[in-house]
Amino acid sequence: MKAVWQLQEAKARFSEMVERALRGEPQLVLRRGKWPGPRKPGGPPSPSGFRS
Repeated sequence: MKAVWQLQEAKARFSEMVERALRGEPQLVLRRGKWPGPRKPGGPPSPSGFRS
């Protein structure tokens, strides 16, 4: 199950988010409810490529 976090919530609950990621649970952080921007070479995957 992937977790989707708003940026402010991810910042406030950062330790919990990291623990989940370390357990192998995908984590996605959104800025203002949106993916932060287009994918750049070598950058993070696009949200459409984000799989749980």
